[in-house]
Amino acid sequence: MAIEGLDVEETIRAAFDETGVPYKIHWLRPNTEGRILGLVPWFENGHYALVPAGPADPASLAELLSSGRGVVPHEASAAIAALSKPR
Repeated sequence: MAIEGLDVEETIRAAFDETGVPYKIHWLRPNTEGRILGLVPWFENGHYALVPAGPADPASLAELLSSGRGVVPHEASAAIAALSKPR
């Protein structure tokens, strides 16, 4: 799944892989913004990578998944339920 740089700042609160390794955002080039003639705003997506941020923490992944209000798409519910069980 790809998320544009402008959206990732507002969207990603926590990221884990399927084994519970946490990830953080590493900015390769930050988002930029400005104004044309001081009036018209402009924005440009930065570039980022998700990089490992520590050892696997399956309990934190399970806690994060169980705190959600629902799964979209619904077809992923079984996979999310399996990941939600601490190992």
